[in-house]
Amino acid sequence: TEIYTEGRVRFDAGSDGVQLVSSAWNYNPMRLGAYYLWVDATGDLRIKSGAPASDTDGTVVGTQT
Repeated sequence: TEIYTEGRVRFDAGSDGVQLVSSAWNYNPMRLGAYYLWVDATGDLRIKSGAPASDTDGTVVGTQT
């Protein structure tokens, strides 16, 4: 059951938790403490301490297959 929606972020009461319906470094990266997480244009998950300055800023997280 969807319990809250704002823009492109959806919070679900079910097992889905928090979903970023559309992710982009300059629209709605997920912030966890000082770190930002987002999916770049090629589909890679990225992380950076501090706000990203571009889509390819930060580090690709792990091996993505």
